[in-house]
Amino acid sequence: ADVENQYNTIESYWEYYVEELENRVFDKVKDSETGEEKSSFTLTNAGENILVNEKAAKKYEYSGKVAGIDLRYMQIIIKKDNVFYIFTYTSLAENYDKHTAEIESIISNIKFK
Repeated sequence: ADVENQYNTIESYWEYYVEELENRVFDKVKDSETGEEKSSFTLTNAGENILVNEKAAKKYEYSGKVAGIDLRYMQIIIKKDNVFYIFTYTSLAENYDKHTAEIESIISNIKFK
């Protein structure tokens, strides 16, 4: 993507990205109230501000079904020199918390030149 002209912030990139996730990645499920089909995507952390190697970043966490499997995700998005860097942790929903300390350690060791 032409980052300079299309997505100039992490937030604007995320808006595009989340639409793709909802429409193309996650299974559709029936809404229990309306009976209508909707994406199984659920945002649980809507862009927490964090620092990664002294660079401003956003942390997003979400879950959903893919091919009938419950998954949880953490994404760290960093913009440096008009390039978005995305670190993604994906796990079976029931195993997500088992590895978050390791993931946080990996994130704290990301370095940019």
